[in-house]
Amino acid sequence: LSWLVSVQKAGYHRPSPDVHSALHLIIVQEGTCSAQYNQSVLTFSVGEVFVTAPWEVHSSAASSTRKLYVLNIDPVSLQEFFFHGYDDLERLFLLSPEERKRCLNSMPDLARYRENIASLFALPDSEEKALRLWYAVLGFFMQVKVPDHHCVKEMNTFRRLRPALLKLSGN
Repeated sequence: LSWLVSVQKAGYHRPSPDVHSALHLIIVQEGTCSAQYNQSVLTFSVGEVFVTAPWEVHSSAASSTRKLYVLNIDPVSLQEFFFHGYDDLERLFLLSPEERKRCLNSMPDLARYRENIASLFALPDSEEKALRLWYAVLGFFMQVKVPDHHCVKEMNTFRRLRPALLKLSGN
């Protein structure tokens, strides 16, 4: 787990698309953010959250000043934490970026989890902060529930492709 506060001034242009092995959990603290995920461009406002899959090509831009809290999460460590329930996260990554945005931002108690994580960013960097952020992130992901309308066939295809996707992204 690593974290950063990303502050960009108005007119920040989208850099070249990026892909790597980390998951990003992003919380918009101030302003708005335009983000490209594969071929979809989404706009995020204050209080919204998003998760970028490890193999997803992504980049962002700011038309106004924005402040993001970004958590970079090792997907293997996250998966190892779950005894069960990781299927919901795998299904989350199968959603289109638009569906994923809707799913995450309609979570019950989202404000509580978001504010808990945001409050930890104010702490000085330390091992305690890292541990507290890790547990806050785990609590957030344990609440993710993806509607069951996605079929078993998609999950089976994903499980077959997952090793290749992780290898391509560096894991």
